[in-house]
Amino acid sequence: MADLVIQRVVFPRDPGVASLYYHAENSHRGPCVDLRPEGRRSIILGQGATVSTDSYFNSFFETYWRRHTTLGQLTLRIRVSGRGTLRLLRTMDENSTSELASSDFEGDDRTIVMRVPEPFDASEAHTTVFFEVTAGSPSVTIHSAEWVAVDVRPAPVRLVAGYCTFNRETFVLKNITALTEDPDLASWLSEIMVVDQGTKKVRNHPNFVDLPEEAAARTSWIDQANYGGAGGFTRCLLEAMTHGDRTHVLLLDDDALVEPESVFRTATFFALAKREFAVGGAMLDLLRPTDLYEAGGLVLPRRMGVGRRGENLALDRAENVRSLAAVQYPHYNAWWFFACPVSVIERLGLPLPMFIRCDDLEFGCRLTRAGIPTVTLPGAAVWHLPFYLKKRTWIEYYTRRNILVAIALHFPVSRLSLATAFVGILLYRLLTLDYFKTWAVCEGMADYLSGPSSLQYPEMIHAKVLDHFNRLSEETLPRPTGLRPVAASSASSSLIRQGFSLLSSLFWQLTHRTPPRTAAPSGEIEESDASWRLLGKVDVLAIHDSHCDHDVVLRRNRKQCVRFLMRGFWLTLRFLVQNGRAAKKWRTSAPRMREKSFWRHYLRIEADESQNAEADRRQASAKDRTALADFPPAGDSETPRSATKVSEASGTP
Repeated sequence: MADLVIQRVVFPRDPGVASLYYHAENSHRGPCVDLRPEGRRSIILGQGATVSTDSYFNSFFETYWRRHTTLGQLTLRIRVSGRGTLRLLRTMDENSTSELASSDFEGDDRTIVMRVPEPFDASEAHTTVFFEVTAGSPSVTIHSAEWVAVDVRPAPVRLVAGYCTFNRETFVLKNITALTEDPDLASWLSEIMVVDQGTKKVRNHPNFVDLPEEAAARTSWIDQANYGGAGGFTRCLLEAMTHGDRTHVLLLDDDALVEPESVFRTATFFALAKREFAVGGAMLDLLRPTDLYEAGGLVLPRRMGVGRRGENLALDRAENVRSLAAVQYPHYNAWWFFACPVSVIERLGLPLPMFIRCDDLEFGCRLTRAGIPTVTLPGAAVWHLPFYLKKRTWIEYYTRRNILVAIALHFPVSRLSLATAFVGILLYRLLTLDYFKTWAVCEGMADYLSGPSSLQYPEMIHAKVLDHFNRLSEETLPRPTGLRPVAASSASSSLIRQGFSLLSSLFWQLTHRTPPRTAAPSGEIEESDASWRLLGKVDVLAIHDSHCDHDVVLRRNRKQCVRFLMRGFWLTLRFLVQNGRAAKKWRTSAPRMREKSFWRHYLRIEADESQNAEADRRQASAKDRTALADFPPAGDSETPRSATKVSEASGTP
């Protein structure tokens, strides 16, 4: 039995995100804090200043730890210098705060230990614990503060952090440096693995030579062809499984910046685990860095879409942070930050070769159905490039194909519900004049119906998607355009009026000639106001998006509308007739596609094995070719157990 530091109080590198780490005020009008003294764990308070850790990164989310770990006695250990007062506090739910203990201190380099009493109803209460320090002298220094589990038996955790990257060299190098410069994290993080699928290799980047020696020594590099996120992350999992001493694997995105303390907390959370679970980290908006973009995802099968928890939550407000104390179990956590035991992967299999999008969704739903929850742990997060920057990309094809696969495997929804959702998405894309995404919706459905054979040649599929994206994407205009602004159309709450508006817009599209290619936009409208009600009855219109340096021009095309409308309705009829057979193909083939031998063949990994093993692998390869045609039955429940309701959002970033 020993004491274990399970969470450290850290302070920001960038003052612009200070509210994620602490809140400060000063009754004496003097300076509040100085972050410069002894690294990220230290802070200086001016006289009269009060610092509170009632924040996203420094609150101790007690409910999560008491529900999922063997945490018993919890203490706060803090080292301070100067004269002041320390107060230990707990929040119950969102609005109730109580003081647990208080202590006056004076002197240099004093260590104070405060015991945290267990809440009266530890299993049901939604609690967080934090502390406040008020300076009573001209300068008070907090040298360090940490939350300690007393007399515990931690399980060994040897974590592998895996990056899949495609031309994101700067992000990857920053993250490797941040993860390896923390000496306390080194005892938990055995290795960083980078699977580089890009055309610009990280090791060829000018900043690579500046990588610290410690970082270079603890990082392994694997170059492979571009198999998308699914192929890159699965390679990380495969490599982790080949090292018998690796206990857990953490998947991290290459266009995100990680808070290293998140990795430390994830490791200690696993070390005290009562049972098997996965840990997810939240996504913070890299452009609005104090906003939470997502903290776990939920599949909405009848809408062929997803929802997300914590959508656009401002974390600079303490009440919003406290709302995260209520434990909710998502269907999945995206792989910008996702960790699970290697033993779980060995037992439940590897991800499916979906190239990109919904591979994390399917894997998370698989874990949930196996009784292994995903815990999106508050205080573990990355800053990620937000998805609203990716509105007009080629990803739509993979989203639509892969979510149909995930639904077929895990959600026995009626084919009529899915067909209705498909038609709704199709009409929406048509009436918003987005012909590439209309093609992508149709092509995704067609490839889903063709079964797992549609996954066989990822390079050819991706080339086809990019070709159609280039041919069907909208033209652009430089700013300023000088176009007149167009007002948004008001939405009606009446279903009858909405139906009439839909039919009239569709009729207008089909009966009016295509405008000439030389026709100029009739005006400009904000992206947020560009509804199908308005776009369904325009010829040419410019769309203004504040996140882009140009306007997108939407141009109506009657020929494309007729073509996609006919194809979409034909695919709807095919789906109603063939979905049962297609779903059975996916369920039958999935177990084989989860195997290590399948993935070694799929990724063309050259193994150093004996001649007999090579013969076995050739036999397995023959089976792999036929596997791309049945999963175990999807079960009786539409929603995997332990799922909770979250806010709805589109399935497209």
